[in-house]
Amino acid sequence: MFGDTRIDKKLDIDEFVKLIRKHSEEKIFCTSHAFFRLGQKQREIFNSNVLRKILLGEKPFLAGIQYNGNYALFYH
Repeated sequence: MFGDTRIDKKLDIDEFVKLIRKHSEEKIFCTSHAFFRLGQKQREIFNSNVLRKILLGEKPFLAGIQYNGNYALFYH
C-alpha cells in the first residue's frame, strides 16, 4: 500500500520551481486529495487559493515523483 506513495525519484528543487511557475493560478486545480491529510482547522486556513499561492510562490525543501507517478512536495 505505501510502496506506491514512496518517492521513486527526487527532483531538483530549482528545476521544479521553474516548471511549476510556467503555470498560472487559474490553471491549477485542487482536488480533494490535496486536503485529505489536513485536519478541519487546517482546511479552514489552507483553502485552494492559499495552496496555489504556496505552490507558485514558495520553494519546497523536497520534491519528488512517487512510484504511483504523482508529485510529492514538502514545504516548511
